[in-house]
Amino acid sequence: PISGNEKMVEARAEDGRLWQEAKHLKDIKNADWKSIQAVMTKLFQMKRYPDLSAELSQLNEKLSNLAKSEVGQFIGELYEEHLKKCMIIARQEVVEESGAVLLEKLSEIWTQFYTSILPTLQVIFAPVQLRGQSIRSITLISFTDLLLLKTGFADAIKGVKEVQPELKQMLLVLQSTHRNPPTEHYHTLLSLVKQVVHPYMCLVTSSKQKQPQELGRNESSATVQQENEESNSVPWSHSTNDSGLEVTTTT
Repeated sequence: PISGNEKMVEARAEDGRLWQEAKHLKDIKNADWKSIQAVMTKLFQMKRYPDLSAELSQLNEKLSNLAKSEVGQFIGELYEEHLKKCMIIARQEVVEESGAVLLEKLSEIWTQFYTSILPTLQVIFAPVQLRGQSIRSITLISFTDLLLLKTGFADAIKGVKEVQPELKQMLLVLQSTHRNPPTEHYHTLLSLVKQVVHPYMCLVTSSKQKQPQELGRNESSATVQQENEESNSVPWSHSTNDSGLEVTTTT
């Protein structure tokens, strides 16, 4: 009999084969997807934020059409592929910087990314139902892996008593989602969070086994203490992230 792991490997191999076939389909090169890519690129150029109010309904319609086409099941992969290029564009603003200058510029990039770019991407891709992780999660993970961890942030925070509130928010938001299983990049991110956020406790629990796995400092708490993005006093609630782990977070 075929084990569960072998079935998973076979399923992933089949997905990979189908993805390679889909990359050759003409639909991927069509005008609709190219227009989506162009908008994504403009968003990440940072210098001049595009006004998409007049285009939004058209972009939604184009994505709906793509979702119904032969490549609909691969929109997530297409999105992630172009997102890598977009993150490299945004990274150019800080890749040569260090120390206090890096921290200041990174806080500015995060603010624009989190308040404008990310919500816009979520609205644009609202008609699309992805397999696995959401547009939000894919984008946040890409920001961690391809922008934040590709800078000198770890060196810049050494010896710094207090960083900008925007950077604390950035770290807490980014640590709220990860691939399954968590990657080395995610563990690096957690180490940065623990250096910057005090106190910091992150204890996650498997939804199935209900066995705690410590990712932070304190073994006695089953909560994730996060600074709220809008208020200092907020209720706590349980939620399940994209990895299937139940986490106590602020709402």
